Amino acid sequence: MSKYIITQMGYLEKYDANDFCLLDRLKEIKPKCKENTLKEYEKKFWRFKKRFNSPKFGSKKFSFLNATKDIKNELEKYTEGTRKNYLSMLIAIAKCIEMKSNEDVFIDWFNDLRAKTAKPKPMSQKTIDKWITFKQVKETRKYYMDKFEALMKSKSKNRRLLKKDEVDLVNFVVLMLYFSDCERLAKAVNPPRRLEYSNVVVRQLGFTGDKDRLEKDLKERNILYVDEKGMPQYFQFNNYKTHKHYGEHNTRINKRLKRVLNFYFKIHHKLPADLNDLNKENPFWLLPKQNGDPISGNQLGQIIRRTFYGYTKKAPTINTLRSIFTSEVFKHTPKQNHLKGMCLNMGNSLKIQMGYYRKNLTSTGELKNEDIVLSDD
Repeated sequence: MSKYIITQMGYLEKYDANDFCLLDRLKEIKPKCKENTLKEYEKKFWRFKKRFNSPKFGSKKFSFLNATKDIKNELEKYTEGTRKNYLSMLIAIAKCIEMKSNEDVFIDWFNDLRAKTAKPKPMSQKTIDKWITFKQVKETRKYYMDKFEALMKSKSKNRRLLKKDEVDLVNFVVLMLYFSDCERLAKAVNPPRRLEYSNVVVRQLGFTGDKDRLEKDLKERNILYVDEKGMPQYFQFNNYKTHKHYGEHNTRINKRLKRVLNFYFKIHHKLPADLNDLNKENPFWLLPKQNGDPISGNQLGQIIRRTFYGYTKKAPTINTLRSIFTSEVFKHTPKQNHLKGMCLNMGNSLKIQMGYYRKNLTSTGELKNEDIVLSDD
């Protein structure tokens, strides 16, 4: 237990000590923030405090922070941009002195102000040039799916794959990793991810091996698990942008993608007998280059752009395609600035609005017996 007690102002008494250095404390709680920014916070705080030198606000350094009504009235005198700057500073200072309740108040004010002033950003010309409709996404998939079916038929007649066929097959596999069941929208088992597929190793279920190499697999790589017959079972994503928040994420594989991957392994990228040999320096990658190394994220993006250009004559990036998919999923959802404005008027956050008050309804308006789960991300 701390030897310091909480003052009547709601923070630990040690922060009122003469030897307390506000800048050092700011550096401690915001280690990634530039020092010049933190110095500006400190300077802005003492400048702001001068407006509250009246005895009614107390004689302590930070006691005026409890006068939230007066602070709000003072902030109303400034422009929206200046208010945001001061609120950013107040949030940091309240965090510094562990004034949690006041920190929450300042955060709410900041979020309300941001929602009130949010303006829709015009789409850049670059995005417009790369944009295709969701219908074109599905048409592109059907175009390459027909070619894949023809390839399967020709292979059933023992025709040897040409170099062009091998390239087309790899391109199709990549396309299907992203859009194999996209028509299911929010119910898609394998919606388009970022660049994680460039870092996927193939392992057989139940593999064991050297502990260090096993940990490397589970920390640095994503894994596609296959059964003893080589049939794909599920993906395990360990290394992706939000892995620190979500941790290990297992994703099952839809039937269409499973069929494509199974053909890919049997005809072109054959699974080795020593698939689970963790002592090999270079494991069996899902999408390798000719030298056996995994393709880079940039090369994965190039395959996607080239594949779509072959049908649509446009070259959307993976991010653009993720945006196209997400926009289709939420096509009938109100714009975000409208949602935030409604939350402001109702006096609650967007997370609470969508995750607590909003319920799933049937087409006739009856309540569905299922919960909506929203993450913090």
